Amino acid sequence: MTFQVSIKIGWRTYNISVALLYIDNYKEQFHIISRKRSVIIEGNRPFFRNKGLKHRRVSWKVIDGTIENNNAYTATLGAIVKYMDTYESKV
Repeated sequence: MTFQVSIKIGWRTYNISVALLYIDNYKEQFHIISRKRSVIIEGNRPFFRNKGLKHRRVSWKVIDGTIENNNAYTATLGAIVKYMDTYESKV
């Protein structure tokens, strides 16, 4: 599944492409693609959802690539979680 997220940093808005690579009952992996860089991240959000812990903070881990801008990284993670929550509520 591929989707677009928009993040705003300062006065600029960036459109970032995100692909869901892998999902099971314990973890999910996303491939984040911007103009120049690509990063693969892994989170344990499905584990907490299956246990009924809806408001538990997800721990993210960078699998491949490097993070240059921490503000952009946290904004992107927030946009991914928000998109996935709305996607799961529709399904």
